[in-house]
Amino acid sequence: MSTVEAIHIAVEGRARFKVPGLSNSIHMKRFLEIRLSEQKDILKASASAITGNLLISYNSGNTPKTIARLIETILDETRTSLNQMASEALTAAACHASGQKKAPLAIPASTDRTPAVSTAENRPDQDEKSPPWHQLHREEVLSQLQSDIHHGLTREMVLDSQKRYGTNTLPELEKRSGWQIFFSQLNSLPVYLLGAAAGVSILSGGILDAAIIGGVVLANAAIGYVTEVKAEKTIHSLKNMVRPPAEVIREGETVTVSSEDVVTGDILILKPGFYVAADCRIIKAVHLSIDESMLTGESMPVSKSSKILKDAYTPLADRNNMAYMGTLVTGGQGIAVVTAIGRQTEIGKLQALMQNTVTPETPIERQLGQMGDQLVMMCGAVCGLVFLIGFLRGHGLLEMLRMSISLAAAAVPEGLPAAATINFALGINRMRGHHVLIRHLQAVETLGAVQTICLDKTGTITHNKMTVQRIFAGNRHIVCDSDNERFLMNEQPMSPLASKDLECLIAACTLCNESKINGKDPSGKYKLLGTSTENALIQMAIHAGIDVTDFQKTYRRMKINHRAENRLFMSTLHAGKDGQRIISVKGSPSEVLALCDRLMVADQIVPLTPENSLVIETENERIAGDGLRVLGVAFRPLEKEEGLSETNLIWLGLVGMSDPIRSGVKE
Repeated sequence: MSTVEAIHIAVEGRARFKVPGLSNSIHMKRFLEIRLSEQKDILKASASAITGNLLISYNSGNTPKTIARLIETILDETRTSLNQMASEALTAAACHASGQKKAPLAIPASTDRTPAVSTAENRPDQDEKSPPWHQLHREEVLSQLQSDIHHGLTREMVLDSQKRYGTNTLPELEKRSGWQIFFSQLNSLPVYLLGAAAGVSILSGGILDAAIIGGVVLANAAIGYVTEVKAEKTIHSLKNMVRPPAEVIREGETVTVSSEDVVTGDILILKPGFYVAADCRIIKAVHLSIDESMLTGESMPVSKSSKILKDAYTPLADRNNMAYMGTLVTGGQGIAVVTAIGRQTEIGKLQALMQNTVTPETPIERQLGQMGDQLVMMCGAVCGLVFLIGFLRGHGLLEMLRMSISLAAAAVPEGLPAAATINFALGINRMRGHHVLIRHLQAVETLGAVQTICLDKTGTITHNKMTVQRIFAGNRHIVCDSDNERFLMNEQPMSPLASKDLECLIAACTLCNESKINGKDPSGKYKLLGTSTENALIQMAIHAGIDVTDFQKTYRRMKINHRAENRLFMSTLHAGKDGQRIISVKGSPSEVLALCDRLMVADQIVPLTPENSLVIETENERIAGDGLRVLGVAFRPLEKEEGLSETNLIWLGLVGMSDPIRSGVKE
């Protein structure tokens, strides 16, 4: 069985391998690079102790399989050498203990290149501060964190943890002082040249010229200073605008706290629409899905479970029993125990890496640097030539030296830095009018140099906010005008609650739904917590005139079956005040339709014939062909005490939704 895995072989003559034990082992990195460079079939080898990957370029006579076998052979040699050394060391120790003499250990020539054995402390997540949570059983995780799934932490434990480890906040970016910002405006070659020119002017008696040059430089620095200080203050004020809440279990009660107050060992309740407050190990999960795109780049939500993962080196994106700070719960429910907060979280580690990244020069900085170099060389050459010609023609040494220096000072463009700074400042002010904050002056020019922009669609080009556009119920086409909060049939306004089939469809969409109303925003619109799809259905019900909160209380939800990978619909069981029970179902139109044997048309319930099914399927394809996401909706009233049975349902209709393009995207 191969232990070296080829993970990228798309380019011929080049392959990337995952090597066990390479991660976090500088010794193995150096050993592999040296040993592979000695092989005639290897053109180039580069190992990474950070990722555990090995990139190799090889000649045309080999394949990734032969190279993998070569790497394994080298690794086997290493292990054999280490075992031999360990055996000799034990023998020597035994001889020493018995008083016998033993020849000195024969250290192989390649000892300095031998990698250290991959021990627990060398592996990621194996140190005392961060055990391999994804490999531990949930009871063991709770035991190590001294927490309880039902009672959580006590108040004293929370306060003690906050004193020892601080709050659950990411480390702030290091603020630049006023002096740093001011002197950064002077840190360019053109400004250095102007300073040199001003100094030469003073030495040669040109006090007025020096004052003018100094004034230009100071004005340039002042404009840049004021602009950047204003941007710094605005950027640092943004961190106080958003403080997402978190639901935790403490002392046996569910309480809502600020995410900053979450501590290690807290029991988090994960619900749709809530951000995960800290890194945590999933303890219970019911169809739980989380959007991790901000951390992993994966646009689709990831299904989560509480099952143990066996591989210690499971990539971050594949750790399905872990949830990470800043990610968004999109569906289902779950309970998790916090394993890391603040800078110890994955997003905190990522921020630390970004802080250590050297910011590259902007295009304008490179161009100004090149221009400054050219000015220095040209001025030096011209001034040297003038000095030489004048001196050879009999002029005095001091006279020609002054003339050359004056010529050099005059050649420096005093207005260049000032013109550039003023243009940058004007550009930043214009961008601020478009709600874009720019921290450094030169960065605004980089935006102007962009030729191609690649954007993610959902939430970037679109609102990431689904809205109901069309309904097909009772063999009628209904248009939902969400902007004007009305329903149209044949381009004429209609009352959705005046039609029994449409009223039942909207009611079923309201009941088979996990979104919650969380008050109103300043504009008077309802704030909804949940997935964009379910929020759209609740918004449709609000536009229809249904009191969603009261309606969901009247028909209390008793049971829910979530949508799953091989079950593309969701169903809920509800009980009314009179004891009557109702099943509501929504999901893939074809799968929901297969569960139905009747159809509601106007106020009548009629048998679902093959002809009716064909009409529904055709309409489903037509709506989907217009770029809308389509859901099928059905329901069934039950007898008292009857359970959730997803059979013999009554078909209600189709709901077509879209994620509209943001205004101004094309422009």
